[in-house]
Amino acid sequence: MLVVVGYGALLTTFSRAGYVAGAAGLLVLGGAYWLAPRIADRARRRLFVALGTLALLAAAGAI
Repeated sequence: MLVVVGYGALLTTFSRAGYVAGAAGLLVLGGAYWLAPRIADRARRRLFVALGTLALLAAAGAI
């Protein structure tokens, strides 16, 4: 329910950057849904989570 409200708010702002960020979020969720069954090993999942977190922190630091 919260996701629907969030995307509704995104659509009412008419922000192009918001649209791009929303689309990127949907692509990431779709990719995670597609990749999750292929990454069965817990150690690999933890590695991907750690790398993703570091990439997010690096991007936030660069901004």
